[in-house]
Formats: sequence, C-alpha cells, structure tokens
Amino acid sequence: MLGYQGNSRLSAVWFRRSIITGAGDLVFATNSTNGGNLEDRGIVNYLGQWGIGTTTVASNTALTVRGSGTSSSTWTAQFHNSAGNNNALMIRDDGNLGV
Repeated sequence: MLGYQGNSRLSAVWFRRSIITGAGDLVFATNSTNGGNLEDRGIVNYLGQWGIGTTTVASNTALTVRGSGTSSSTWTAQFHNSAGNNNALMIRDDGNLGV
C-alpha cells in the first residue's frame, strides 16, 4: 500500500490480488468524513476496466462512474471548456443531461 500524508486528498493506493483468479486490481481510497477511515473511491481492475466512485465495474463496460447522490443537485459528471466557464456537458445523478 502506498500512502500520503499532507494536503492531498489521496490517502492510499494499493494493489489487491484476487484469491480466485490470481489477478490484481489497483484500488484508490481517501479518508472518509466518518472517523477518518479509508473508503474505496475507485479501481482499475485486472481487465483494464475503470471504476470512478465505485469499485464495482459493470462486466460489459470499460468505464463505470457512480455519482455522489440521487437528486438534481448532485452530479455524476461535468465537462467544461479549458477555462472552466462553459458547461459543455452535464450529467446529473437523477439521470438528466445538459448540453
């Protein structure tokens, strides 16, 4: 496990080996707000599939992204221009899209 103390939000990265397949996954974790325990936040599994906001990647996808909530006030993804002032594509957790 790799760890970092300081101003970075990344708290740990570790390689997890599967007992069943012998393959390994790279798991990313950060400190949680509930007592400072580490919480898994993302994964790159042994098949090269990515999970963001989850460590469970759908079997038929290359990328699985889980939002932070379920309402119109939380976002799964926001894509902006290089200046950061143009909402080019927005995906809300309630399933609505904005272009």
